[in-house]
Amino acid sequence: MKVELPEEIVTFMQNLAAEITAQDNRATRSPYYYVVTGQLETAAPAGHGDARYYVPGSDAAYTEEALREHLKQCDADNETELNKPETDFDEFVAEHCEEYSAAYVDVEDNVFFTFKGYQRHMELNGHNYRRLKNVSSYIKYAGRNPEMDGLHKAIMAFAATAPETEEKTDVN
Repeated sequence: MKVELPEEIVTFMQNLAAEITAQDNRATRSPYYYVVTGQLETAAPAGHGDARYYVPGSDAAYTEEALREHLKQCDADNETELNKPETDFDEFVAEHCEEYSAAYVDVEDNVFFTFKGYQRHMELNGHNYRRLKNVSSYIKYAGRNPEMDGLHKAIMAFAATAPETEEKTDVN
């Protein structure tokens, strides 16, 4: 069967296949894909999780370090209980603060065939990932997925048709 495709589609597929062939696969067997990965902060029971926050009265939420600093900066005339030498921080928190915790959950978002595609996406859309900590790329193996395996084979079929002398254009 012969299929006619527009020249821009053929060029795109040839460049995509060339980029996949040339890029670092991070020791992951084909077919593979890149994802945006990061950690999303979610609520956890008080005293559990990765982070603790303290809310004194109707004030904002503070980490332990931030609460200590906030209390130090309180007006000297408006002395807090914590500024008294006999008061322990844990006692102050128990008597005057609500405590809650947060846990960081690993999340994955979006899919890319190339690291270059991931980088371009992050340049244009990185601001949409501000809710995540430790944002990075991660490669996942897709060999047990027949659709991804077939798609990878179809893309790589264009690698053999790429002219050697033609200048390559960006896959994005």
